[in-house]
Amino acid sequence: MPLPVIPAQEIFHYRQLWLYWFKIHDLKTDQGHFYTYHEEAAKGPNEVCTFINDYVQKTPAKIQELHIFSDSCPGQNRNNTVVRYLLASKRFRKIYHYFPVRGHSLLPCDRDFGCLKRVIRKYNRIYFPENYENMKLSCRKLKPFGISTICYKDITDYKNWWPNHYKKTCQSSDNIKSKFTVSNDSSTPGYVITSEYIGGLVSTTFKLVKPKADPTLPTAPAYSKILPINIKKIDNLKKLM
Repeated sequence: MPLPVIPAQEIFHYRQLWLYWFKIHDLKTDQGHFYTYHEEAAKGPNEVCTFINDYVQKTPAKIQELHIFSDSCPGQNRNNTVVRYLLASKRFRKIYHYFPVRGHSLLPCDRDFGCLKRVIRKYNRIYFPENYENMKLSCRKLKPFGISTICYKDITDYKNWWPNHYKKTCQSSDNIKSKFTVSNDSSTPGYVITSEYIGGLVSTTFKLVKPKADPTLPTAPAYSKILPINIKKIDNLKKLM
């Protein structure tokens, strides 16, 4: 979402500061949670893995099976980094990751964003991230959304961690000549069982963990400093101020 939002014609031609929202919707409890940050960090797998890990570590210990439904965006959800993070996560006994068919992926998160946008349309002046957060808290009366404000220092470097412990690709281990790709996405550590369709009868098993590797989740930060903002955008923001 853009900042600032003001009813001035010039804003159409100016660059604005983007406020990023990552949304998790718990299907079991019907609770939603937002992770909010601006352009001091990127929108990639490091952010996605950091937010998912933060959320699942807070779930009750009795829950031993995780089902994730997400769109197939390769830069964020369907990529090597997220697959390896889920493999290394020892929080659950089984993890299932589903990618609905394109065009049929209307998820509860989309519904939550629609609810929020109906509130945002009522305001023609938005100056601060806190304004958006107040809208998130007020748009759902019965089960208000949770909010976590993220700093670039909170993002963990998963992208450079996994190549030390996992293979990028490999042949299947069940006598089926097939190569692992994240476009298809365990019962045993280090293995991924993939199926082309949700509930498909044909599945293929891949052992991605490297021999003698004992991967643990990383703790190294992804960013040593705030990502720089384009100087032209800074000039535009000064004019808007």
